Amino acid sequence: MSLRNKLVMVLMLLLSGCATYGREFDMAAVDKIVIGQTTKAEVIALFGSPIGISKTGDGHTYLAYSYSHATMGGAEVQTLSVAIDRDGKVENTFTNSTNSTISIKQ
Repeated sequence: MSLRNKLVMVLMLLLSGCATYGREFDMAAVDKIVIGQTTKAEVIALFGSPIGISKTGDGHTYLAYSYSHATMGGAEVQTLSVAIDRDGKVENTFTNSTNSTISIKQ
């Protein structure tokens, strides 16, 4: 393959308008979390390392998971936040999942 063809391929990939952030995870696994029983270690075993960990002054910890994938035709977004109490057990979960398609009519 010539250098020109390689450059054209790279340019096409750059202009394809595709972007990904985070690591995809299984939203259905949220159903395996039992409030007051599931531990922080078990959440990490289910979803992997979080993209962010926040600790509050009152001893709570929040684990954040996020994945987004966008193309010229739409976007998929998944977010999960897990609140861990002072005893290391899940107190709450917050989820959001969207899948949108963009269509252009001319």
